Amino acid sequence: MRKFGINFVNLIFGIVMVALGIWFCSGDTEVLTRVIFIVLGVVMIASNITPLVYAVRDKNLLEIIYRSILVIFGIVFMFWHNTAILIIVGVLFILLPCLTIALSDNKRDELMIQLPSIILGVVIIVLGPATIGKVLFVILGVISIVFGVLAIASSFYKQSIIKSNE
Repeated sequence: MRKFGINFVNLIFGIVMVALGIWFCSGDTEVLTRVIFIVLGVVMIASNITPLVYAVRDKNLLEIIYRSILVIFGIVFMFWHNTAILIIVGVLFILLPCLTIALSDNKRDELMIQLPSIILGVVIIVLGPATIGKVLFVILGVISIVFGVLAIASSFYKQSIIKSNE
């Protein structure tokens, strides 16, 4: 039996997504860039500290260099996020996948996995960070609004199966 009701979790999620989408599309890239780089820096540091410790313990020089670069970039992203850093991001999107491919046992498969990052790095460097930032924020904004509207619409409809006790 179908039953109409409100799923408040989907409703709140949808409202937040629409608000984020409007914020992304608003063109205020300064605050967005700052927030994104701080979050990116924290994630980069947190996800690479443990592998760095293991690489030091195992005395794996290439892994130590790779993880150290990621931790250093994480710190840099948290505190310096201007146009020059976006160029570094483009270089990072090229160099780190190359290091990942070098560390991989199956280089062909890893190349196919890392190829989108390399292409994104080249696009960022060629088109310029300011243009890429604005375009990416508009794309993220539209995607967020679409997901938000879908979540809001789905929050008003829920399907439940009711067993009849005969």
